[in-house]
Amino acid sequence: MEEGQSVEKKLQDSQWLLGEAQARIQSLENELRDKNQHIEFLQNSFNKVKQQFDESQWYLGEERARKDQLDISLKDSIERACDLQSQLEQLRSQLQGTQKELEEAQWFLGEERAKNACMAQGHLKVNVNTILIADDDPISQKLSSEILIKAGYDVRLANNGKEAMASIEEARPDLLILDIMMPEVNGYEVVYKIKFNSKFPDLPIIILTSQDQIVEPRLSSLLDIEFLHKPCSSLDLVDKVNKVLNVN
Repeated sequence: MEEGQSVEKKLQDSQWLLGEAQARIQSLENELRDKNQHIEFLQNSFNKVKQQFDESQWYLGEERARKDQLDISLKDSIERACDLQSQLEQLRSQLQGTQKELEEAQWFLGEERAKNACMAQGHLKVNVNTILIADDDPISQKLSSEILIKAGYDVRLANNGKEAMASIEEARPDLLILDIMMPEVNGYEVVYKIKFNSKFPDLPIIILTSQDQIVEPRLSSLLDIEFLHKPCSSLDLVDKVNKVLNVN
C-alpha cells in the first residue's frame, strides 16, 4: 500500500512538472511571438528608412546632375560673355579706326576744296623750286608734302634736325619748312646752325609752330624767318611758301 502511494505521488509530481513545463513553453512561445512581431516592426521600419534613403540618394543624384548642368551652362555663359566682350572691343577698335579715317577723309576733302579754290584764283602754279620739310610727325609731314607737290613744288623730306642738316649739305633746297619739337636736333638748333655755321645763311626758313608754343616775335625780323601755326590749311601753307619764294 505504501508502495502504491509512493507511485501515485511521483505521478502527481510528474504531472505538476509537466504542467510547469507546458506553462513555460507557452510563455516562451508568447515571448517568441512578441520578439517576431518586434523584429517584423523593425524590419518594416528599416525598409521605410531604406526606401527614404534610396529616394534621398536619387534626389541627391538628380541635384548633382542638375548642378553639373548648371555649372556647364554657367561656364558656357561666361565664355559667351567673354567672346561678346572681345567682339565689342574689336568693334570699338574698328569704330575708332573708321572714325579716324572719316576725320582724315573730311580733312582731305577740305584740303581739296581749298586747293580747288586756289586753282580758281590762280594761286597754284607749276614751280621748279625745291622745298625740304623737316618734321618728325609722319602725318603732318605727309600732308604738307602732298599739298606742296600738288602746288607744283619739288619736295624732300627729313624726319629730324640731323637729317635736315645732312640733306641741306648734300643739296641746298630753295626753302626749309621746319618743325620746332624734333628728336636729336630740334628746330631752333637747326636755325642756329644754318644762320651762323653753314654755307647757306640766306636759306629761307618757315618754322611750323603749334598754337600753344611761345615764339619770340623778334626772331622773325632778326633771322629772316617766317612762322606758320599748324595745323594750317593748304591755302595758308601755299600762300606762305609762295610769299617766301616770291612766286606770283
